[in-house]
Amino acid sequence: MRSSRYTSVLWACAALLVVTESGAAAEPTRVPASMPAGPGPRLRCDQPTYDFGTVWDGDKIEHAFVVRNDGDKALDILTVQPTCGCTLAKQHDKSIAPGGQGRIEAALDTTGRSGDLTKQINVTTNDAANPRAVLTFVGKVRQRISIDPPAGLLFGRYTPGMPLTRTVRLTNNTPATMKLAAVPASQPSVFAAEVKQVEPGKVAEVTVTAKPPLAEGLNSTQVKLETGIPEQAELTIPCHLFVPPVVEITPSWLMVRPPVMQELQRTIRVIYNGEGAMRITSVAAEPATIRAQIVETTPGKSFSIQVTIPTGLEVSATKPANIVLSTDLKDKPTIPIEIRPAIPLTGTQPAAR
Repeated sequence: MRSSRYTSVLWACAALLVVTESGAAAEPTRVPASMPAGPGPRLRCDQPTYDFGTVWDGDKIEHAFVVRNDGDKALDILTVQPTCGCTLAKQHDKSIAPGGQGRIEAALDTTGRSGDLTKQINVTTNDAANPRAVLTFVGKVRQRISIDPPAGLLFGRYTPGMPLTRTVRLTNNTPATMKLAAVPASQPSVFAAEVKQVEPGKVAEVTVTAKPPLAEGLNSTQVKLETGIPEQAELTIPCHLFVPPVVEITPSWLMVRPPVMQELQRTIRVIYNGEGAMRITSVAAEPATIRAQIVETTPGKSFSIQVTIPTGLEVSATKPANIVLSTDLKDKPTIPIEIRPAIPLTGTQPAAR
């Protein structure tokens, strides 16, 4: 019985051995690399990162990423979503057969970019095990004309007596000759620009001067220059100067949810940005049940108004409450500060306040 079993095993092993005419055993059948690995769709991208090298600012980069389906069912590309407005998903194969491959065509606009650049595209598929892939553009962007400082002509916040002149240096990084010429502004501006050649054709300075009177708020313009370089015929340099109001109120109004269910404490900060000093001579409120106290934090320059809003105060959009500051300023003898109703986030107002 034991001998019979041993003989059967030998015959079974012999049946699995295929001998060629030369007497050598045949190679076992191999699965081609393109055959699906299954089960289900299986996403694979051998080169998810495209290095575009070094390009000039403004160059357009295009590339087709190749994705493969190693599964035994169709791979559906559900979404292709860039993470930045400078990146565009142009077109892609919607479905990839088992063992097949598809393309996702994308483009990158380098306008306004500088230095090392990395931009990504998110891809989602019906691969349950690996539903998301990230495709990436990497490289370096050189500016044809570099600006120093890169942010442009930023004056910041105006204070009395501060310098009203800013300068940027422009450097031509191309073989072409730079020939700068100012483009006339389309609208009147408080800024005047002057171009000075430092190294003809290669380096120049642009000096901008802000000329009073300056308007309260943001004074802004774009200094435009013709460059003489065909690939970047025009250059724009941002220019900003913020002029705070003479009397700066923070917050500029108070909000409550009427009717006020419990007494509220609020603080209003007042800063005088003009020359000399300001005096707040009195503070009044309407209705008179609102209490306000003045605390001078920096003599003649900054103040804190401590406001107590009483229980039961009713205000509306058409009838707000008011706090009125009286000052010794000729241009601003009184400064009203409203107490307005808050806009509810839902259709019903909360009971607790």
